[in-house]
Amino acid sequence: MGVCEIRPHPPITLTGSSQTAPGQSNVTFTAVLTGNCNTPTGVVTFLDGATVLGTAPLNSSGMATFDTSFLFVGTHLITATYPGDFNFEDSTSNTVTEVITGPPTNTALNTVSPNPARPLQAITMTATVTSAFTTPMGNISFMANGTVLATVPLTAAGTALATVSTLHAGTYNITAVYGGSTQYAAS
Repeated sequence: MGVCEIRPHPPITLTGSSQTAPGQSNVTFTAVLTGNCNTPTGVVTFLDGATVLGTAPLNSSGMATFDTSFLFVGTHLITATYPGDFNFEDSTSNTVTEVITGPPTNTALNTVSPNPARPLQAITMTATVTSAFTTPMGNISFMANGTVLATVPLTAAGTALATVSTLHAGTYNITAVYGGSTQYAAS
């Protein structure tokens, strides 16, 4: 007869199908629990930080898999927890970092008018953000030589307009920067 530890905390090894994925794509997380003489039973809860993503049952090998396509653009710290069963105490896995990049976008600075302008004259800038998917939402920042002139929300058509009168005499490189959203990548 062998020796078995009584109600140990089974180690959980958590892996992800990728470390970086585009938004709205499917990502699979796999948790493997290692028992002593027995195989852990029950369910595993998958979390994004403190937010529960869902649960999955353990199979006869002590493995649970969870699929999701609902992670928003950004960095997610994924863990798996096990509440325990008759033979095992609770356990928490290692942390897996998952980066969701979001579908790509294109930002175009459409107009800067008037150009040239007099010092402190009102200048109107327009920009458009597009994607192969639906129209992105969020904010556009209009910048002059790397300094933010104005940040405005995109319209439902993906356009933005800002008027500023803060530029002094000189030459400026005007750019439009889309900061991204919970669904779309920045551009």
